[in-house]
Amino acid sequence: MEPRIGWHQVFEKLQQPPGGLAALRARLDRAETEIPWSRQRLVGRWAAVAAAACALTLLLVPLLWHEPSTTWRDAVLEDGNPALVRLGLAEPAADVVSVPAGRRRMMAVEKVELGDPAVLYYRVAVLPGS
Repeated sequence: MEPRIGWHQVFEKLQQPPGGLAALRARLDRAETEIPWSRQRLVGRWAAVAAAACALTLLLVPLLWHEPSTTWRDAVLEDGNPALVRLGLAEPAADVVSVPAGRRRMMAVEKVELGDPAVLYYRVAVLPGS
């Protein structure tokens, strides 16, 4: 059987603090009274920083936040993109199909009657190289 190891063999014995136990207790009491004051200063500083950040945010957000006149989604939807119409993200075009004046010599548009007035079908031909 192995001999038991006592606590005095595991832990080294520390020297008494300078000034003895009374000086240690005095330092601890002094530290306890100083901690709340430093915490109050720290909390006060963080509160001031948070208030300044909130004020700056409230002032700058309206100045920097501007709504663009048209968004990319509006620009895509203006064209009546058939893929977006099929997905339900855009309304079908109710306007008459038109060809820009500069491309009229290169394109031909023909409306095809299908028998159902709710269905619009156009055939578009474009000359090669346009």
